[in-house]
Amino acid sequence: MPRHKTNKLLLIKIANVPFGDRQDLTEKLSTYWTQYGTVIDTAPYMFPGKPWLTKRWDVLLQLNEGIQKLDAPPVFTIDGYTDTLVCSWSGAKKACLRCKCAGHSTSKCPANKPKNQKVGELANPLQKIGGSDKAQKRQKKESEVSPGNAEKTEASSSASASATKSATPASPATVATSIPAPSGNFTVTGSLPRFEPTPMATAPSPTTFLGSELQQPRTPPPQQRPDPETPRKGPKRGAKDDAWTPSHDDLLTYIEHRNICTKCCQEGHKQKKCPNKSLRNISLQVIANTDRFRPHIEAMASIRRKRGVTWCFYDKTVGGLYDPPICTRCGNEHIDSECKTILTCNHCGQDHLGINCPSRPTYAFEAMDTQN
Repeated sequence: MPRHKTNKLLLIKIANVPFGDRQDLTEKLSTYWTQYGTVIDTAPYMFPGKPWLTKRWDVLLQLNEGIQKLDAPPVFTIDGYTDTLVCSWSGAKKACLRCKCAGHSTSKCPANKPKNQKVGELANPLQKIGGSDKAQKRQKKESEVSPGNAEKTEASSSASASATKSATPASPATVATSIPAPSGNFTVTGSLPRFEPTPMATAPSPTTFLGSELQQPRTPPPQQRPDPETPRKGPKRGAKDDAWTPSHDDLLTYIEHRNICTKCCQEGHKQKKCPNKSLRNISLQVIANTDRFRPHIEAMASIRRKRGVTWCFYDKTVGGLYDPPICTRCGNEHIDSECKTILTCNHCGQDHLGINCPSRPTYAFEAMDTQN
């Protein structure tokens, strides 16, 4: 048996429908769409629980037999109304809700501000100096109202107008007459209330004002005994933060630059080519505390001392900061009697410092001391 073909149903969504009588609008819309098929139902969008109409309607249309595609304009008008209606359905042509024209969508409407437009195409380009561009955008945004907001505004205005017409006039209010107060002398007798004395609260600690701040006396913290592990320099005891601790980057840079083996701590080869196979590789986390790497730590401290940065590290052998003797001749870490550096005096050219030269001129501060 041949299959029976049913006619195609289309749901047509209509926007910008003018406000009016619901029965009249239903008849006008049904009359218009009857030329394209059979109108099954016509209903407007309404607010839940309210009798207000909106500008959006739905029309359920059944196409005629043999027609699979609706060939109707997406923009039309109905008899008795001047508003232009915009509709859409499955397979319909594009229509713009802004300019009420067919052929393009609302997002691509020429009335919108062009984003990617060449220089010189705008007759009145937006000024972007002094923030006038934002002012123009704000004025344009205030002047334009979206279709949804316009529909709600018109719906609320029509509802308020209808409510005003149906309201009954209120009866005039009666004016209250003033009653004169009686004249005369009045005496009031009665016992006065008694207040029981409240117990005195404990006096708070005295406060003093200094400027705009409220200061309260503070009790001094209890004295703490010095940590025996803090670095010591003679009779004085320093803080652990004053000591220099080589970081991972410092050790890695020094080892790579000097080509130091991390097994025997000797210069000239890497740990993979170390001749002493019995030694194990030392990680950079503990290599600074080993005895084999101690000469390199002292060398790093000497380099930092000459640069003028923190250089004394915590020496666990003496329980304090590393404090080697500094030579007054060359500035290296040894005593003056062991110095083998040949100096050149800037006054006579002999092997001594210029400050110790017997033929040097007298400095200004020395001349002032002799005069006094």
